[in-house]
Amino acid sequence: MRYLQECGSSRVKTVISSVSPHTSLYFLVRSIYRIPTALSSPSQMALPTSASSLSFSTRWLGSDTGDFSCARPKELRFRRDHLLLPLLRAKRSRLQDLQVRKEALDQIAHRSVDRLFFAIFAVLLVQFVVLFDWTYIHFDWNFVEPITYLLSYCETWIALAWYGNMHSEYEYDSLRELLERKRRNKLYVQHALEVSELNQLKDEVEILEGLVRALEGID
Repeated sequence: MRYLQECGSSRVKTVISSVSPHTSLYFLVRSIYRIPTALSSPSQMALPTSASSLSFSTRWLGSDTGDFSCARPKELRFRRDHLLLPLLRAKRSRLQDLQVRKEALDQIAHRSVDRLFFAIFAVLLVQFVVLFDWTYIHFDWNFVEPITYLLSYCETWIALAWYGNMHSEYEYDSLRELLERKRRNKLYVQHALEVSELNQLKDEVEILEGLVRALEGID
């Protein structure tokens, strides 16, 4: 049993050492590592099981006493079942909700760019039909040649300006990526979707899953 405690302590220390002090989980993770043993008994003090916020950690986990490596298996199970798991479930639920919303907005942005490129294709098709008509039916090449020259010249300057600003080739893939990114960012703002919150939740869920895995063998 002592071996399990030492192994669990080592694994939790490894996870804790990987947590950046700039994340919102840093205080919670450090606090869980040093929870007072008096809090391990539900009969003495009941910790809140609602994990929708990290604010409870400042009230319940603020003590600097106690040592994880000296905790009994019962205490370790309490920390895992009543602190880590409820918080992990809440953050997974929030992360899933944000991911569903993000995927829906990404699909809207993708379809929006599809419609835009379809409109561009239609414009180019109309241009081809008009130039063909002017060249072979109503007018001649002497009339159409300056027009096609100006169109090609404008396209060359657009490609040069694109490369100077974007540092990439002026091609279909890069243009589509730019348009989709701008459309996605606009949709995120309109629907109040914080991508930074989603990325932070991914990191926090990964950290909490690592802590839970470190305590899986303690039953």
